[in-house]
Amino acid sequence: MEGAVGMKDEKVQERWIQHYSSRHQILLVGEANFSFAASLATVFGSAHNMVATSLDSRELVEEKHPSARANLQLLEQLGCNILHQVDATAMIRDPRLDSKLFDRIVFNFPHAGLTFNKSDPFQIELHSSVVKGFLKNAYEMLRESGQVHITLKTAHPFNKWKIEDLAEDVGLNLAEKVEFSIYQYPGYRNKRGHGSRSDRTFPVRECSTFKFCKMEGAVAMKDEKVQERWIQHYSSRHQILLVGEGNFSFSASLAIVFGSAYNMVATSLDSRELLEEKHPSARANLQLLEQSGCTILHQVDATAMIRDPRLDSKLFDRIVFNFPHAGLTSNESHPSQIELHCNVVKGFLKNAYEMLRKSGQVHITHKTSHPFSKWKIEDLAEDAGLDLAEKVEFSIYQYPGYRNKKGYGSRSDRTFPVGECSTFKFCKKLN
Repeated sequence: MEGAVGMKDEKVQERWIQHYSSRHQILLVGEANFSFAASLATVFGSAHNMVATSLDSRELVEEKHPSARANLQLLEQLGCNILHQVDATAMIRDPRLDSKLFDRIVFNFPHAGLTFNKSDPFQIELHSSVVKGFLKNAYEMLRESGQVHITLKTAHPFNKWKIEDLAEDVGLNLAEKVEFSIYQYPGYRNKRGHGSRSDRTFPVRECSTFKFCKMEGAVAMKDEKVQERWIQHYSSRHQILLVGEGNFSFSASLAIVFGSAYNMVATSLDSRELLEEKHPSARANLQLLEQSGCTILHQVDATAMIRDPRLDSKLFDRIVFNFPHAGLTSNESHPSQIELHCNVVKGFLKNAYEMLRKSGQVHITHKTSHPFSKWKIEDLAEDAGLDLAEKVEFSIYQYPGYRNKKGYGSRSDRTFPVGECSTFKFCKKLN
């Protein structure tokens, strides 16, 4: 499968930690004390899906980092493939990694060691050379819908490395940029790795994980005059289709951050007249979207949108359906009601598959507690030819101005508590 390990073992529960799944084939590059690898393996309960590497020999790793020995022992016990003396800029030629392909290739805080002041142009050039060499190699070792992750400080002088430009030079596009917190990885202790203070940690402060994919996974043309802007999983350079909008406040939230909506198509099942009758706030959101250049389409059936002539031949980087719902005919827990919901989701996923760019993603935001867990949307996606690439916790506060709506019945304009909720990101399977 293209975006995840293909074989689904019903006996082994899939486990996630941030952007990483126990079903991903993961290559970790430039490990210091191997605490990041150990953090992932502890959550997964296994490390058979992981290859963890260091530039130093094992002897030098343990000499520099006393804590490394315990981490390495844990990883060995959990089945991790551990490789030492792996040069990130030449790993494609390492016979131990020959012909291996990965879903995630990860390099946290790449560094060339200090020869000059960290702000010196020569020092920045050294760092940039390491990153570019790594990216060139990672490109060749990446599955078609895989991702290369680099976690890096974003303040001066680290922003001078311009890693997005380095990635573009080797055929990779920025798919997503997310804030990094070391506390998201229990047990991880970042290390300097060089000099007399090699075992000391360093403050990360302003820091992000940059997720890169092969060119077809994002809009490849880079307009130097327009600054790329992000809100969570969405970029102003993505071609985005929004399905099943209520009062169009989610679309408006994205458009405000982007400063434009020319890259967006926002749709509703209802006509404009019915929409504005149900949701008085919709009118202002629609006006804002129109002024921002958004393509707005009404009376679009999520389960038949591939046949809508207004969407004919269009392909997207992100197709988004927040809180899909079939309307209530019985209690939410009733099997017949669950079946109605599942039919809507399955129909949407089948259509979305056909409208998705090769390395694009379909996003469904959905409650995960009972009875919503009974929908089993991961199974529905698999039936439609899609794999789960990532599952991330959803917070409505991440999208300023977004107001979720029931959308049906006499209380259609009321919001509802989201409770335990996640965004499921699906990608195409490898044929």
